[in-house]
Amino acid sequence: MVNPRHLGLDGIGTLAICRVCTCRQHTVECVPRREGEQFQLRMVQLPSWAESLSMFNLTFVAFPHFATAPRLRQLRLRHCSIRAPFHPLAFVPLHSLESVHLTDNRLMNGDKALPPALFLPLTQLRELSLSGNGLRSVRIELGNQILDRLDLSQNPLCPEKKLGDALGAQLPPARRLQLEKANVLGLNSTHWTFGETKISQRHNWTKMKECHLPIPDTHWEALEQLRLGENAAFKLHQSALPRLTPLRHLDLSSAESVPEELFLVWTGHPEVQWRHICLRRAKIEPAIAPLYYEPYESIKKNGNKRHNQWTMCPTRLEWLDISELGLEGTLRLDGCGQLKWLYADENALEAVRIGDSGPAELLLVSARGNRLRHWPEGMSRSARSLTSVQLANNSISRLPPGLLEQYTQLNSLDLSQNALRHFRPILSGDDARDVSHTRLIFLNLSRNQLRSIELPTKILSSLTVLDLSNNILTNGNAGVRLSIKAEHSMLTRLDMADCSLTKMSDLSGLVALRELNLRANRLEEVPGHWLPPRSVNVLDVESNALRELGWDWRAEQLDALRQLYAMENPWECACAFVPPLGRLFTKANQSTQCQRQDSQRWRRQSLHALLLHKVQGTDVQCLRAEDQWTIAHTAAHHAHSSPQNNDDSVQNPLGLFVLPLVLIAGAFVGAALMARGARALEEKWRLRGNSRNSLFAYQLVQPPTAEAI
Repeated sequence: MVNPRHLGLDGIGTLAICRVCTCRQHTVECVPRREGEQFQLRMVQLPSWAESLSMFNLTFVAFPHFATAPRLRQLRLRHCSIRAPFHPLAFVPLHSLESVHLTDNRLMNGDKALPPALFLPLTQLRELSLSGNGLRSVRIELGNQILDRLDLSQNPLCPEKKLGDALGAQLPPARRLQLEKANVLGLNSTHWTFGETKISQRHNWTKMKECHLPIPDTHWEALEQLRLGENAAFKLHQSALPRLTPLRHLDLSSAESVPEELFLVWTGHPEVQWRHICLRRAKIEPAIAPLYYEPYESIKKNGNKRHNQWTMCPTRLEWLDISELGLEGTLRLDGCGQLKWLYADENALEAVRIGDSGPAELLLVSARGNRLRHWPEGMSRSARSLTSVQLANNSISRLPPGLLEQYTQLNSLDLSQNALRHFRPILSGDDARDVSHTRLIFLNLSRNQLRSIELPTKILSSLTVLDLSNNILTNGNAGVRLSIKAEHSMLTRLDMADCSLTKMSDLSGLVALRELNLRANRLEEVPGHWLPPRSVNVLDVESNALRELGWDWRAEQLDALRQLYAMENPWECACAFVPPLGRLFTKANQSTQCQRQDSQRWRRQSLHALLLHKVQGTDVQCLRAEDQWTIAHTAAHHAHSSPQNNDDSVQNPLGLFVLPLVLIAGAFVGAALMARGARALEEKWRLRGNSRNSLFAYQLVQPPTAEAI
């Protein structure tokens, strides 16, 4: 809340909106503070200092009436269900607005919901977003200003028009135009084509309805960024190609047809200004004579009939996405001297070659799902700039020696699903380089053929996520060698699932570790002295050979644990996970319901701490009756008195009648005392690791205080 004295306001009346909304410096934000809370704002008087107003997940019958707000620059209304039409003068009190976002509402009716002159009073408007409103037609009248951004994405433009009708729309010029998922069917040099289609046999699109919108020359002259992604029936006409050369950003992802002639303007034309090109999943329409494509008989999965050796690149290009185009052979980047971000995922590339005239300052290379057998050739030119390399799901078997000593700026490295048998990222001996540490944060080596892994302190000093799952580290501790120094370790997530481990590695030095996955190994125990002293919050030991989890866990380790996954293990005592003993060490209002699926499987449960396995030295035992696991108390011993003949007792018929009643009443009283004792036991038992004969042993101590919990 904002203090009116600090803002120099005269009275609390000006801050009435702050009673239901959150007021910060220059910002007012209206969001339901509790789930299910609803309130409406019909008349709004903003504080004089407010420059930004955001409203999310509210329900408005109509757009609120605003008092004059001379300093308001930004207005955001998202998921507010505005159904009633806007008043033509609704934005007159907000004449200083520069950015208006009316996204994900229910305007639906186009001109009826948004009067054409609605935004005309906003002479300083620079950004306008109407995405996700179900608009069928839009008429926006502005003055002479050119918008920096106009977003009409996710609107079914023009489905109600008949074939060939005019859209009847008017759009202002904008430097950045976004029409993703907007029923865009085509673009030529003079018109947009919008409409509704349906897919027919053989994956061909059939036009149901379409309409046209003319494009004035002033719009082409102002346009710098054009985003048409996810319009699955979109076709780019050849006549539009000369109009696209001045653009800086062009997104044609998932287009139905992109003419092969588009690539002619990539080289030899100095007027091409493209910085950002996205052709992901686009279908290339071949020219009469192959230009940059070689003949290929079969049809690719994305519909392309030819494959590209890809030798062209605009001289100014910085961001290139050519994923899922069916490319084969070698990807050559000669001439792409300014390229910094490259995405070539899910193709059939066998090699990547940078070349002498290729990029020298790459920041990211992503080539997942190809057929690469080697590290990209020539990428060492960018060794001092690369921050992310994503080469998952390839066939790479070798890496450059001393990889992380060359690429000193690398933050993220994903080599999962390859054919690596060794990973030696740091050289040793005479070949070692003077590198005190690396910048690597994320390392994924899962689903390879690694038999051993050795990571020195240089790597662990910066690494936070390490995935070694699905390898063949069969030789116990020798399979995983981590040169750990507690004062240098920053690792928070470690995944060693399905590595055929038979022994735990010493992870006690990973003082920052929060998540540890040891699923699907052959571990028989997880000793506490090989784990961090008090940091692990999530532990997964499913599908191992555990009869006991460990014998020397400390109370601090148990208190830190929040989630335990432990099914599919041959535990010694099956009622280890049965309430009420399973609720030990559970914080208030955090129940741990453990449910039985069958005799061998346990459902995953989220726990605050480890569950009880067996209680020793007490009278609590595990019994099984009709597949229902229960906890019962048994006496330490039974009194066996010798039978004695008592003529009085035998001859007394009243005694024979009363005795069964006494026994029945005693059974009921005993059952009540047992239930009360079980509840008391749950409050009294506190974990103390002092035995190796069970998962954990417990002894009676004082229950934890509220401060300790």
